[in-house]
Amino acid sequence: MRTQAESCVDSYDHSQPQKKRPKHSKQKIQLCPGLSGFLVTTQDVRDDRRCVNECFSLLNQAEQECSSKVEVSTDRDDNLDAKGTASTIEDLFQKEIASLAEGNSIRHASNFHHVTIACKLANYIFNKAASTSTGISRFVQRLIPIQVTCRADSEVLGRKLRELLPNTELSASSPSTSFKVCYKSRYSNSITRDEVINCIGQLLMDTAPQHKANMKNPNVVIVIEIIKSVCCIGILKHFNERHRYNLCQTSQHSQAS
Repeated sequence: MRTQAESCVDSYDHSQPQKKRPKHSKQKIQLCPGLSGFLVTTQDVRDDRRCVNECFSLLNQAEQECSSKVEVSTDRDDNLDAKGTASTIEDLFQKEIASLAEGNSIRHASNFHHVTIACKLANYIFNKAASTSTGISRFVQRLIPIQVTCRADSEVLGRKLRELLPNTELSASSPSTSFKVCYKSRYSNSITRDEVINCIGQLLMDTAPQHKANMKNPNVVIVIEIIKSVCCIGILKHFNERHRYNLCQTSQHSQAS
């Protein structure tokens, strides 16, 4: 007498190809050229999700406080939903993810979370961190404003800087000031430090020769962060005063003083 298990084994046809179960892969938030926002880092990769939530909280709070004091001169009508209520930073973030997914222009790189908000929010956050006696962040370490991202190539970098510099303190019409190039590369050998420095130095010599390099105490810092095949560009002031845009160190320095 055959058992039920033996009958099941006999009825299984090994010659027929078996269908594989579909893999349900989650779409990741990824970095690609043409973005602007913030480069956010944390000390421990295990705190990545907490860092993102804390970053949203800081930006939303800064947006609300800046809007109440009429310090941000952006058009808030663009940030209204169908019901006429103001969208939060997280809502704008999700809309941008959806638009990028439709364009099929997503490439993965971790530790970068992009949001389309003005650099005034970063100034407000760091001014608050410098004036408070207690730290305002636990998981967010560095919060670096990024004006634009592009492909990690010296020619593309030169074109993007030609577009950005006329609207900064390093323009041809601005009075003489000092500058410095801060370069860092992660998981990439597309463009070297010397190529970046030569590209930026030659560009400033051609367009605005009155500006001079100062490695110790520059007024303006050109931040170049290479992550895989993408270059993140930020032209920032108060770089040393804000400890390389490190929220934790800015708060600690405020407590010590």
